[in-house]
Amino acid sequence: PLEATDSNGNRVNVVIVDTEGLGALDANTQHDCSIFALALLTSSFFIYNSVGTINESALENLSLVVNLTKYIRTKSASDDSDEDGSSFGSFFPRFLWVVRDFSLQLIDENGSSITSKHYLENALREIRGFSEKVQSKNRVRAMIRAFFEDRDCCPLVRPVEDETLLQSLCSAEDDLLRPEFRAQMHALRERVFSTADAKTLEGTALSGAMLVALSQSYVTAVNGGQV
Repeated sequence: PLEATDSNGNRVNVVIVDTEGLGALDANTQHDCSIFALALLTSSFFIYNSVGTINESALENLSLVVNLTKYIRTKSASDDSDEDGSSFGSFFPRFLWVVRDFSLQLIDENGSSITSKHYLENALREIRGFSEKVQSKNRVRAMIRAFFEDRDCCPLVRPVEDETLLQSLCSAEDDLLRPEFRAQMHALRERVFSTADAKTLEGTALSGAMLVALSQSYVTAVNGGQV
C-alpha cells in the first residue's frame, strides 16, 4: 500500500484499485453494475473519469446509477420492502469526477469564472420539460446528487499538443507533457493523498485484513445476486 494523509491529518495506507471501464462491447448492464457496485462499496474515495465534457452523453454513461437499487440493499434481511436508495448517500464514498481532455473555459452564462465543483453542479441541475425522456435524464441527475453527497470535479487538459505522442504517453518524459497538465496532475495527486480517509464500516475504520474480508463477502454476494 501507499502512504497518505486523511482529512484529519492522520497517516493512512492507501490501496488504489483500477477497475475495467464501463460499456465494453463484450459486457452487459448487469456486469457493469456489478463492477460499479463493488467499487463503490469497497472504497472511501471513488474517482470516475470520462473524456471531453460533462454533457448529456457523459451523464447517460452514468445512468447505471439508476440500477444500483437493484444490486445494493441497505435494509435488513427481515425488511422485505423495496430498496429505494434513500440512504445510499451515507454509505457511498467521496465522488470525484475527473474529466480528461477538457477544453472548455470554466465560466458561467454571464462570463464569470466558476469553480470545477460549480461546473459539476450546473451539469447536475434538472433540465426543463415533462416528457419521459426529460424525466429519465432528471432521474439520473437526482440520483447522482443524492447518492454522492460529497462530490466534486477535476478537469484535466489534454496532456500533449502533439497527437503522435498520445499513443506513448505512459513512456513519455515529463518535459514532453503540457505544463498545465503537469500542474493539474500534481494538484490531483496532492488532493487524493491528502484527503484519503480510511474505509469505514458502521463507523469503524477497517484494517487491511478487514478490507480483504469485506471485499470477499461483497464479491460473493454480488455473484450470488444478494448484495
